[in-house]
Amino acid sequence: LCKVLPTDRIKFDRQIEILRAYAGIFQSNGGKPVTNEEAGAALNPKFSASTLGVAVPFFTDISLITRKDGDSFVPSPELLEYAHAFDLSQSEARRKIRPLFENTWFYKLLAPRLRISPQSEKECIGFLAVEAKAEGEHLERVQPLINFLEFAGIVSINGGTVSFVPASGDSKES
Repeated sequence: LCKVLPTDRIKFDRQIEILRAYAGIFQSNGGKPVTNEEAGAALNPKFSASTLGVAVPFFTDISLITRKDGDSFVPSPELLEYAHAFDLSQSEARRKIRPLFENTWFYKLLAPRLRISPQSEKECIGFLAVEAKAEGEHLERVQPLINFLEFAGIVSINGGTVSFVPASGDSKES
């Protein structure tokens, strides 16, 4: 592998909950860095610090969280804005976190293709796997990259087809 990929040991939805836990604790503790132990304890069911540790490399690689003081982390401004907006409007929350994902290698690889035309999920996974130099055993870790783009409101997945979603205010190119 030449790219950091999401873990396949934690389901995608739980990874989003983990991110929300880092942001929520940071916002409620006066802006102090958050440990994996603190974030894990806030989840239901709880996760151990070591389990959260398998998700951290990807989260830090794409700047969702930044390591501070050894084993503590600070959420990105975009993640904090996402968490703040989440309970009020999920579409607004996606708009807040989208710019962070627009700086990722996997966005930069897929977005130009998807702006031209929708692609099959299998094709997208193939493009990403080749770029990451992933082997067969890594493919389960490539798929969530597309899910993260959907989470950020950048793509939609429908019936195995991945389509680009223009940012609000953008005109869709035809």
